[in-house]
Amino acid sequence: MISGESKLIAQCRKGELHAFTRIYDRYFKKIYDFIYYKTLNRESAEDITSTTFLKALEKVDTYDRTKGSVSSWLYRIAEN
Repeated sequence: MISGESKLIAQCRKGELHAFTRIYDRYFKKIYDFIYYKTLNRESAEDITSTTFLKALEKVDTYDRTKGSVSSWLYRIAEN
């Protein structure tokens, strides 16, 4: 059975950007809060959060659900 997140990723891979918007809306605050906690700087957190989602969109083909959830993938991108 494919999860809702995996369906969204599959749609993103087909170029259906509305699906990425749903991922963005679902995880933006969590990723922003994570980065803000690390940087303690609002501007840096905003920039890094934007970069995280841009990289995720560019690298959506690299997501492998056998290695973890979409959220763990996004956190890993943010950490790097």
